Amino acid sequence: MTEKENQIVHEMVDLSEKIRQEMEYINTHERIPQLQLDYIVSKVKSLYEKSIVLSYLHSHIDEIIQEKEETAVNLVQEETIEESVLEPSKEREVQPEENAIQETPKILTTSEKISVNEKIGSKEETKSVVSKLQNQKVDDLQKSIGINDRFAFQKELFKGDVTRYNEVIEKLNTISSLEDSSAYWNETVKTQQWNPESSLVINLWRLVEKRFL
Repeated sequence: MTEKENQIVHEMVDLSEKIRQEMEYINTHERIPQLQLDYIVSKVKSLYEKSIVLSYLHSHIDEIIQEKEETAVNLVQEETIEESVLEPSKEREVQPEENAIQETPKILTTSEKISVNEKIGSKEETKSVVSKLQNQKVDDLQKSIGINDRFAFQKELFKGDVTRYNEVIEKLNTISSLEDSSAYWNETVKTQQWNPESSLVINLWRLVEKRFL
């Protein structure tokens, strides 16, 4: 398997273990909190999505290898051109010597080419995903907050008061302008005694701003 496939398999194993632990908890309790059920559903969904990606990678491995080889070759050629431009003096020293032994350029093996291109592709993919998420408009604030973030907001910002949390989120979700949202937000920060520089406070406000992109 490729490095990417190995990474996905490890992530799937980790998700499976978390799901197993939650199911063991459910088996020993009569009543199950809805938030915990939502958490399990999210993990099952992630496991399913990763299995789809793994299946795609496995069925298109030849195409992926060929594409990575071509990209790696292009990368080597670009590096060779850059080196020749940056070190012209070395070329002039070698040319007059008729019997000089020319250095054979290193040829990357298939595994090395794949490794190099996987790193490049991974960085570009990460940048692309981050860029899309940062510019994605939020239509429903309540639905856009993930389970883990919801736990964190309720526990740290609202001291476990779920009713107050829902009240603030619902209010922010219905305000029709960024200016009014900002005013209500500043009032809430003071009322709840939040630290404006807290990462949780900043993250929640960014979600509010995305409603008006």
